[in-house]
Amino acid sequence: VCARSYAYSQWFAGEKFLSLGAHVDDSTRSQVYGGVVDYEASIQGVEATWGQVLTYQGSLISANYFSTSCGYTANGHEVWAGHTELPYQMGQPQYEEGDYGDLSQEENFHAFITNGDVAAYDSESPWFRWQASIDLAKLQDNVDAYFALPKEVKEVQGEELIEAEINGIGQVQDIYVYERSQTGMAISLLLMGSERSVVLEGPLKIRELLGGLDVTMANGEQSGERVLLPSAFISLEKIKDTEENLVSVTICGGGYGHGVGMSQNGVKGMIEAGYTYDQILQHFYPGTELVNF
Repeated sequence: VCARSYAYSQWFAGEKFLSLGAHVDDSTRSQVYGGVVDYEASIQGVEATWGQVLTYQGSLISANYFSTSCGYTANGHEVWAGHTELPYQMGQPQYEEGDYGDLSQEENFHAFITNGDVAAYDSESPWFRWQASIDLAKLQDNVDAYFALPKEVKEVQGEELIEAEINGIGQVQDIYVYERSQTGMAISLLLMGSERSVVLEGPLKIRELLGGLDVTMANGEQSGERVLLPSAFISLEKIKDTEENLVSVTICGGGYGHGVGMSQNGVKGMIEAGYTYDQILQHFYPGTELVNF
């Protein structure tokens, strides 16, 4: 239902891949396909829901989905700049029990993201919790590579943030999560350098800046180096020397993907808990209606 809704909404939008004569592609620019073989259960699902789509106030929705949540989904307007704030793209808990406090607060989120016992729909996935380490030299390389072409950021000038286009910050001195959503997602990052300090805004930019790392998943397996950090649901544990100079950072994270809409591993957990497909769709896309198109 989600794939059909997404495809139809892109069909009618019709401009993103207009120069290629297409409406969608099979990469992360749309939804990944990658040549997966047919499965009988998938074919049955297509046939059983033939023509069914999700609408909101009478219009097709872009039913975005992703791999795995950390126990909370993301707000669409915080992930994609310029997107309208929509009820069915608002982050929500993926657990039924437990109170983890205000996740926009650093202490609360750190306790949440380092807790492997959160009983979420996704908790059996190896991507539910993960860690990656980055030493100062690698962090410097990442920052230099990111700013190899000038980037738009907000530069710290006194107590103000001023929009600027820069090509570096000098020697990296420290790094902080500058702003965190109520979902727990890091939505801006403060980079302190010998030449300037800047705030980098946007989860995707954060994942790009901190990419190229070998991630240890919850099951102990290594992912190998990944172009992007698995998600922006992260907390930073820093090691400093006796003079308070940054030595390395451990990135404590959870989930895989942009985090907006439906978690595919969350679906698996909800099915095992006895939820039906229409209940699952209402959970991930509240306020929408399942209709025949």
